[in-house]
This record gives sequence, C-alpha cells and structure tokens, in this order.
Amino acid sequence: MPIPNVPGKWKAIQHDQKVTWLATWNENVNGNIKYVFLAAGSSLKGQSDMAKFEKARKLKVKRRSIAPRAAIRVGL
Repeated sequence: MPIPNVPGKWKAIQHDQKVTWLATWNENVNGNIKYVFLAAGSSLKGQSDMAKFEKARKLKVKRRSIAPRAAIRVGL
C-alpha cells in the first residue's frame, strides 16, 4: 500500500473498482462528504468508458442466446 507523500491526517487508502471518485473527505464545516472525480475528457476516464463499450458490444452478439435462459430463470 502506498504511503501518502503529503503531510496530514490520512484516514485510509482504498482500492475499489466500483467507484468513480479518486478521493473523498469529510468537509469540516457541515460534515458533508466531498469527492474528487476524473474530468469527463480525461484519458483514464476514456479508457474505462471504452472498456465498458467493448463489453457491451460483445454482449450484444450473445444477447439472443442469453435472453431466453434469463427469462426461464425469472419465470417469464
């Protein structure tokens, strides 16, 4: 786990691929949680979005075989 190179009271370093924020902190005035996100035009955001689109493109090809099996599982 990397050690922060900026002095201060660091709570934790997290690795969670399900979130889109880079950093979070509790605001000291109202106690609200604040977040830092990647800019919509950043290359890292673009790579993540491209991976999602590629996955969707692959699933589109297989959806005809997936849909009937999914309908059976949910009782449709």
